[in-house]
Formats: sequence, C-alpha cells, structure tokens
Amino acid sequence: MNNALTAYFRQRIDPLSPLQEERSALVISSRIVDGEPIVISRYRDDVWRILNQPTNKPPSEQAINFYRLPRAFQETMKAITYRYLQRGREGQKRPGPRAVVKLVRDAGPFLRYLEKRSIAKLANATAEICAGYVEACRRHRVSTSDGSKPMAVQALVHRFASVEALHELSQYTQDRMPEYPWPETSAAHLAGRTGPGTGLRKGGTPLMPDEVFTRLFQRASSIVESGASLLDVRDTWLIMEAERGQNWDYGTKCYELGCFVKSRGWRSAGDFNKALYELRTACYIIAASLSGCRNHELAFVQTGACYSTTSKIADREDDVQTFWWMRSQSTKTGADHTEWMIPKAAATALKVMERWASPYQQQIATEIDMRRARDRNDPEIAEALRHQAALFLAAEHRRGNQV
Repeated sequence: MNNALTAYFRQRIDPLSPLQEERSALVISSRIVDGEPIVISRYRDDVWRILNQPTNKPPSEQAINFYRLPRAFQETMKAITYRYLQRGREGQKRPGPRAVVKLVRDAGPFLRYLEKRSIAKLANATAEICAGYVEACRRHRVSTSDGSKPMAVQALVHRFASVEALHELSQYTQDRMPEYPWPETSAAHLAGRTGPGTGLRKGGTPLMPDEVFTRLFQRASSIVESGASLLDVRDTWLIMEAERGQNWDYGTKCYELGCFVKSRGWRSAGDFNKALYELRTACYIIAASLSGCRNHELAFVQTGACYSTTSKIADREDDVQTFWWMRSQSTKTGADHTEWMIPKAAATALKVMERWASPYQQQIATEIDMRRARDRNDPEIAEALRHQAALFLAAEHRRGNQV
C-alpha cells in the first residue's frame, strides 16, 4: 500500500477528495485475455472476485460479497480486506486467495452479533462484548440429521481467530477495535484446542476400514478395466448425434438414444448415462488412492499429464524398469506445478479419463469461440481456458449445462 493510501486509512478525509476517487478505483483482481489485461473487480464494487484459486472451487468461494455483511461494517471490512490482501498480518506470509475469502466469511457471524446488539462500530467492540460473543458461539447448536450438537472445535477456532484478525487489521482503518478481544488468552484456547485434557490433536474423520476400502478399490478397478468398451458406445453415439446436427428435438433425441443403447445391450439411456458417471468416479478413486493427491490437485490434472521414464537395472543391462509420472499443481503446499510418481494403474485410469473428458473439453472450446465472437475482452474466456484441458469435468445443469 502506497503512502497516500496509508494516510487515508490513518486519518479521516473528505469523501469527495481525489484520494477517495483513487481508492475507489483500485484494482482488486484482473485477468489477461488474449494478451490484454481486463479488470474484474475494483475497490468500489460490492462483490470482489478473488482469482487464482483451485479449479474445483465453486463461484461462491471465489468471491467476497460485502453486501451480505451488516451495512454499518461494509466499508470498514473493505479496508480491512484490502490491507489483508496486500500486506497480510504481522509476522505472517501474504495470504492466498482462499485465506482472504475465508477471513470475511469467518468474520460475518461476529459482525452480525454486533449488529443485533445495536453496535455499529468496531470501536465499540470491547473485550466484554467479545467475551459475550465467545459464550454465544459456545451455546450455539448446529443442526444434524439426528438432532443438534455444539459447534466443532475447529469451527470455533476459525470464528475466534477472525476476531483477532479484525482487531489487528482494523488498526489501519478509521474504525479501530479498542483492545485485544480476549486479554491473556487466545482463540485456540477459548475454542478448547489447548489446555488440560485436550491432549494431542487428532483428525476428526475416522479412517476407512480396510475391508471397505478393498471392496471400493476392486469395484473401481473393474469399472476402469471395462471403460474402453463403454466409451466405444458413447463415441459411436456422439458421431451419430453430430451427423444429425440440429435436426431433432430433445424428446426425439432421448428416444433415439434409448433405442441405440438398448441395441448395445443396455436396459435404458438412464442406466447408460449412470455408467458413464460411475466410470468418472472410478477413475477418480483409482487416481486418488494410488497418488495420494488432494482433491484440488486432481482437479488440476489435464490431458497429457501422464508420462513415463525408463531406467536400466544395475548389473542387468537387459532389464529396464518403467516409472510413471503425473503432472499437476498444488496450492496448499505452495509447490505450484509439480509431479507425482504413480503406479501404472493410476496412469491407466487417467488415460481413460482423457478419452472420457474429450467431449466436455470440446464444449469448453466451443464456449470460448462463442465468447470471443461476442466480446474478445470477456473475462470468462480466461476462466474457461483454465478448465479447457482438465480431466475431471462435469456439466452444471443450473447454468445451462455449462462445463
């Protein structure tokens, strides 16, 4: 943040001054579309798009909607978020996109708690008020399928830590929290993460029993092995569909598909489509199980990600060992573009997915062409390009079957 903007956040100024206009026009996010920079969000916008997140994140997790916060705190939260986005917190590295979105989301309940108590400024959020918020969160019950339960420890940590962040970051705004929210303690301790009886932190999700995983993996493996024959049927249908072009309506197309798959041994079009989705799931299970990749790391896998290398075994010139590799990205570890060594079975599953994903990838290519024809500066072109070569794709029915 330059000196002029720091001055704005440190002292009150005329809202119609040139500095106010400068702040309002600050670029929050932008994309490069065909070599040209396109602004996506500016400071003045009610919704900030926070880009460069993993491709498996839904749109709701890639944006900050300040309009959903209590009106009294919207401008202050913009200032806090911008400071966090540009500088991070004291003694910590600059936050990633997900952390920025998460801060505002986690702070929302605290701001609504203040609003219900007719508190319209962070400056009035004393340690006593913050202590009341802690007790309210502890009493809060979360609805479950079999009743309700208290909030999980980790959820409490997130809520309380966001209040600590608001205290620190608000010091660079016109509305500063007057004191540390809970003197002589911490968010982790208040949430029950530390202290007597807490012991070593354990994961909340139990491991899948070996016998369950074995059955799951074997079933997935058998589906992948028969994937080629299933895709032969699908590809033949797609050729027939393309030859007919736009000369049939939806009802006729469904009828023709049903007749076609029945002639290939399927009971119905529904069963056939279900099998295609099961093939995608099976490939995911094999690739995830044998690579150890996180969900977002597999979402980044693209066509051509697999390759092999060979090495001669020492003292045995005639024996050559083959190693399989998978390229992808990891945002959580900070490794960015990286590679994993995988067994051949995982490579086979990914090769099946390359063929499975091909029609979806073509739909994305068509969407890009249509967007360019309408507006070459459409920022969604850059977003579509991020997904164009991905393997684990799906059509979103609520968005007109957009892939």
